[in-house]
Amino acid sequence: MSSADSIDHVFQNRINYLFDVTNVTYRQVVKGTHGIVKETYLWQLRSGRACNPSYKVIAALAKFFNVHPGYFFSDTEEGNKSDFDDLTQLVRELSETKRRFVREVVRGILVQESSQ
Repeated sequence: MSSADSIDHVFQNRINYLFDVTNVTYRQVVKGTHGIVKETYLWQLRSGRACNPSYKVIAALAKFFNVHPGYFFSDTEEGNKSDFDDLTQLVRELSETKRRFVREVVRGILVQESSQ
């Protein structure tokens, strides 16, 4: 596996992880990125069919998900630590009822931010 393949795989894993833990829809991301990222392109990125996003797309996704743009590429654990990672670890330790509550709060924040 070349280093380019490895980087692409890391990006795909990271974007899928963000979608999994936030439960946002493609439509919410499109709206939250002000149309910089389209639904079809999100699907391509998540499925690995597109693997070379522009910095503009990376920056828009990072801003939407509140992570550093480098989060999508670093393949070492230490290079990926962020407030988001710390928060998701805390959420994992909560009961299912409390995790549902956190998801609803996050959805509310994302909806509110995308409407501004």
